[in-house]
Parts: sequence; structure tokens; C-alpha cells
Amino acid sequence: MSILLINSGDSNAFAALLDGDEKVVSYASEFMDSSEPRSKKPDKLIHSVYSLSERSSFKKIEAIAVTIGPGSFTGIRVGLSIAKGMSFALGVKLIPIDNFTLALNRLNRIDQNTEYCVLLHAKLPEYYYSLVKDGETLYSGCVFIENIAEIIKKEAIVVVDFDDESELKHHYFKFINLKNSKSELESMCELARREYTCGKLTDPEKAEPLYLKDFTIKRPARN
Repeated sequence: MSILLINSGDSNAFAALLDGDEKVVSYASEFMDSSEPRSKKPDKLIHSVYSLSERSSFKKIEAIAVTIGPGSFTGIRVGLSIAKGMSFALGVKLIPIDNFTLALNRLNRIDQNTEYCVLLHAKLPEYYYSLVKDGETLYSGCVFIENIAEIIKKEAIVVVDFDDESELKHHYFKFINLKNSKSELESMCELARREYTCGKLTDPEKAEPLYLKDFTIKRPARN
């Protein structure tokens, strides 16, 4: 089993080649200089993929796993475009992975009888959210973090990746912090293996991004 992984997340964009139990990874941050903002990481994904091709053969690739959102509009488009282009070139199918599933799978244990509310960074102070139970999405959307208690039920467990500052700031609701859980790379490898084994592959032309907000262009104010 040889699968190419493409993760276009703003904070940790990477490309990796999973070949059996072996994996080779190239992070987009490796190709940035100190003058470039963190949000530009997905733009460097093509360099990550090229770096992998120099270290490992792509001839054996059987599928391409790619994150489809929600998240940065630019990151989603860049990652999905690269994945689709390579899938056509290599004649393989895609394994679309949404970022809610990717985050929840970072938990070491998922209780199928528990309702989880997965939070992902949007444009702060907004967060994307998805309520999940028994592997099914109940509903999802975008919310200001201070209003999250109005959306989730009391028994739902919030799952979020907070840094130390956010952890202290949002102590008024209970949550599981993913910062000490499995990495995104480990989680994505597990999901890609599982989906490939189950035959859940998608034709590249049918793979769609997961957007939860409308894209808006800020226009400069007129004098």
C-alpha cells in the first residue's frame, strides 16, 4: 500500500508518502523564509511534493489522500488542485479527508456513544464546529467561540487544538485539548489506510472542497 498524503492546513501543511509502515514527510515550512507569513505555508506544498519525488518513487502510488476543509480557502484550493492534478497524471483515485474527522481521529479513544463537538480555527475569534456521534455528523457551521455553549448540548465533549494562551482564555467550558494527542500526520496516515482498505476512493473530478463560509473579498474603502 503506497499512498501520497497532502495536508493543506495553515499551521502544519505537509506532503507525505506512506508506503506500508514506512512514511517520508516533507513540511511546507521547510521552504519558507522568515519574511513569509504562516498563512503562506500551503503555497509551498508543491515544493514538498517535489521534495518527496526526489527521495521516493511515485510509480507505486495507489491513491492520494487530501484534506478538503473546512479551513483556509486558499489552502483548500491549493491542496485539492495539487491532489487532483497528480491523480490524473498517475491514474489513481483520491481519498478526501475532512478536517473535522482528521481532528477527532487524533484522540486515542473515541466512544461511539458520545457526542463530540469538534472545533477548528476559522478567522479568529470564529471557529468551525461539527457535532459528531457514532461516526455521523449531526450538524456543523461557524460560530464565535464565546457562543459555543449555546450550540452544544451539556453532554457533548468539545475537542479542540488550543495553544497555551487559548487554553487559559477559554477555561469557562470543558474541552479535550488535542495538543498532547496524536499528530495530524499520524491521524491522516491512519485514516488513509482505513479508507483505502475499505475501498472508499473518489474519482478526482468528483472530489469537492468543504466550505462552511462564503468567500468574501475585502474591497478598499473609497475616500
